[in-house]
Amino acid sequence: MILAAKQLTERDYILVYTTDITKSYQLLISGKVDLIIDDKNYLTAMADQLAQDESRFTFVHAIDFLSINGYLAANKHTNPRYIMALKAAFNEVSKTQRYKEIMMLNKQH
Repeated sequence: MILAAKQLTERDYILVYTTDITKSYQLLISGKVDLIIDDKNYLTAMADQLAQDESRFTFVHAIDFLSINGYLAANKHTNPRYIMALKAAFNEVSKTQRYKEIMMLNKQH
């Protein structure tokens, strides 16, 4: 069993596995499940994709043991100038106020 699934079942959650997050939202909308696990930053996009009012979805709680840091990998043969460009782009994004706000929100939940 995947570690996250094991930790959730140990906390008495009954798990329902779906093929993708859209299916999870469809189960939520239909009332077949009470909650789903998703990144709060995607609620608006999923509401739009499913033609639902965003207010139908409420982010409740971040699950710390499911939090991960994102990484970017590149083939070892990738041109070094592309790697440098990606690093430079990330450095620019990380300096923006919006990025800092998102990171702060993630720490609060």
